[in-house]
Amino acid sequence: MIGYLTSYLSIPYIKNLAYKYKFLDNPNLRKQHTKPIPRIGGISLFIGYFTSLISFYFLSLNNDYLSENLKIFLVFIFASSLFFFVGIIDDLIKISARRRLVLQFLISSLTWLLGIKITIIDFNFYSEFLNTNLYLFLSWIVTTFWIVGVVNAINWIDGLDGLASSVSILFMTGIIMFQHFNHNHLSIFIAIATISSCLGFLKYNNFPSKIVMGDGGSYLLGCNISLISIFVFWSNLQISFDIKNLIILIVPLVFLSVPLIDMVYVVFSRLNSGLSPFYPDRRHLHHRLLNKGFSHKNTVKLITLFISIKISLSSLVFLHLLTR
Repeated sequence: MIGYLTSYLSIPYIKNLAYKYKFLDNPNLRKQHTKPIPRIGGISLFIGYFTSLISFYFLSLNNDYLSENLKIFLVFIFASSLFFFVGIIDDLIKISARRRLVLQFLISSLTWLLGIKITIIDFNFYSEFLNTNLYLFLSWIVTTFWIVGVVNAINWIDGLDGLASSVSILFMTGIIMFQHFNHNHLSIFIAIATISSCLGFLKYNNFPSKIVMGDGGSYLLGCNISLISIFVFWSNLQISFDIKNLIILIVPLVFLSVPLIDMVYVVFSRLNSGLSPFYPDRRHLHHRLLNKGFSHKNTVKLITLFISIKISLSSLVFLHLLTR
């Protein structure tokens, strides 16, 4: 509730600030709005998310669970704040795609060093041939590429009003379904904080939107999604043929399959055309659906409906198999 209220109530002030200083997203061939609108709506998401986390901290000071996971809690705040600030700086003054990518890998590497990492690992029959240094290198590579990949996947799917927020809400809802089973309170709260701030923002971001989240908002959401995936599913990942380990391995991939597949398709499509993978065009899934004749509203509804069905059905199947 706190995240929802602070996110929602902050937006009028952010809009006034954007119009005053011309922090506006101007129409072009790739965008659907026909007039300039504020592009710094990510600030409201950050305010809602951050106030939720601070409230959780003070309400849980005497809770043993928080003290045991305080480091992870602080790393979440640190990493999401850094990603948000990179994004909002780009919204304000523009940073080249290459520099943004370098900064994303630096933040992801810091996050890995601070303890949120994909710890691969049981390679069964050939694990004895791999030394500790190689384990650490593999962990760093996989972790940083996952974080950067998810951050950019959420950023790239933020092409229609309400789409990135809706995708993030659906993913975090799936996380809550699993953590209700595992009683992982920290991940539940982070998911709820993200959902509540997105719901407050959606009041102004649904079609036709009065504000967009910009890179600041999409980087924040992408960071939260990537880190909670690691914390919940992959902090003790084992590569084996055991059904439960395989389910844990694929859950985040299934939940995020739409934005991830879209990103991979766009990157290889651009490279195949001799273009930079960062070249702005209309090859994304939502653009292709618009080109097929779907309306703005129906495109968002179609994508979110498909993702919601996929997450719901896969969660039921996965939870059934995990509890057998």
